[in-house]
Amino acid sequence: MEPNMTNLYKKFFVALFIGLYVFLTPALSGGEPIGSVNSLRTMTQYSGKAYPYRNLAVASGVGVIRENSAQGRLLARRAALLDARRNLLALRRELLNGFSPRDLSGHVAAHKVVGERVEGNLYFLDVEVPLDALLK
Repeated sequence: MEPNMTNLYKKFFVALFIGLYVFLTPALSGGEPIGSVNSLRTMTQYSGKAYPYRNLAVASGVGVIRENSAQGRLLARRAALLDARRNLLALRRELLNGFSPRDLSGHVAAHKVVGERVEGNLYFLDVEVPLDALLK
């Protein structure tokens, strides 16, 4: 074999190994399966609700408990709170503009956590905020 072909085979097998490593490592380590983030988002995607007569807006969020420890539960709570805030922003955008865009940014008014629960490895959190504060 020519020396150039040997180098070509080495490069091919190194690239193949790196590709397989990158592709299989999350699956072998118990990492997040493909699509699970989207399925979590769809669990609470339409959770934002406005109650104008009560001057109240509520939303829910969900986070995954990756490990059964205090830190794992705190990280899941933080993720659930972020998801609930995102849903409040989506509700605000929908109420002000009449539609819910994919890209959200902005500030969420001070909110109150009204419920928390754990179901299996999922951490659910419910928040509420005065509707007039959300729409400012």
